[in-house]
Amino acid sequence: MASLRLSGLKIVPDTTKFDLSLEVLERSEGLYCALEYATGLFEPSTAARMAEHMAVLARQVVETPEKPLAQLPLLTEAERQQVLVDFNATAAPYPSEACIHHLFEKQVALRPDSIAVECGDGRWRAGGHRHRSGPA
Repeated sequence: MASLRLSGLKIVPDTTKFDLSLEVLERSEGLYCALEYATGLFEPSTAARMAEHMAVLARQVVETPEKPLAQLPLLTEAERQQVLVDFNATAAPYPSEACIHHLFEKQVALRPDSIAVECGDGRWRAGGHRHRSGPA
């Protein structure tokens, strides 16, 4: 009778079972992680960022094992700076001595035919006329 020998074969699937999954296996040389994602839902850069977040978290677990998981960061310092500070640097100069309704009136005078306010399917032009968008 012939002998049977089995070995593993890495197969890259064409489809995923879930939108996003993370597989973590413990091996003698360390942890092996595989992130699988639906390419119709996630860009490769998004998946790479998620993988980096998991790596940041893993490093923090090793460095500070006494801390609760909820208190550990997912973001690198550079990404934290970008999200909390850089993305929010939206300040723009404006005439702070003027009241908002005066600034609004000035824009109405400059652009009398522009849409001034939108709410649901209603739009009001600067001159005060209501206009409906979409089918009647």
